[in-house]
Amino acid sequence: MTALRLSIAAGGALALALLAGCSVSIGGSDGMSAPTLERELTDEAESQADTELDSVECATGLKAETGDRTQCEVAVQGVRATWDVEVTSVEGSTINFEWEVQDGSQLLETEALLGSIGPDFEQQIGLELAGITCPQPLIEGTVGTTVVCEATTTNGRTGDIEITVTSASGMKVDFSWRPLDG
Repeated sequence: MTALRLSIAAGGALALALLAGCSVSIGGSDGMSAPTLERELTDEAESQADTELDSVECATGLKAETGDRTQCEVAVQGVRATWDVEVTSVEGSTINFEWEVQDGSQLLETEALLGSIGPDFEQQIGLELAGITCPQPLIEGTVGTTVVCEATTTNGRTGDIEITVTSASGMKVDFSWRPLDG
């Protein structure tokens, strides 16, 4: 059987705009707390990509100092990745910063596979997919990573499917899948 190419992606704008900027006005010169940074990143990224982020968790806030850095873990539509955030300039009470998706940090959430594979599984195999169980909750978004998962249909049939990452860029992970004979 021919492998079907699918993707779980976090919106074309996030996948294409790997580097983005933001200006935030703060009430003082101490910087920005982690919760404030999380809110600002969420608002700006959602505005640019027209896609809702599932979660943003930053290790620390940002000091009001050019060059200060932190990392944030971001999840959107079945993909998680680390974003590197850096202060580019400080102008009075305004902190300008930019972020970039860290290459190689992408992870595919296995719980999102059902929604992505399900419709095509039914079309290709002729059975409705009820669930997919993988050995771990996250698959590394490195090209060539292969994981064997168990597929369960609504009529109770089970079988193994092979998931292979074919590309990862920004907040997008492409993969192919195929049923394993057996």
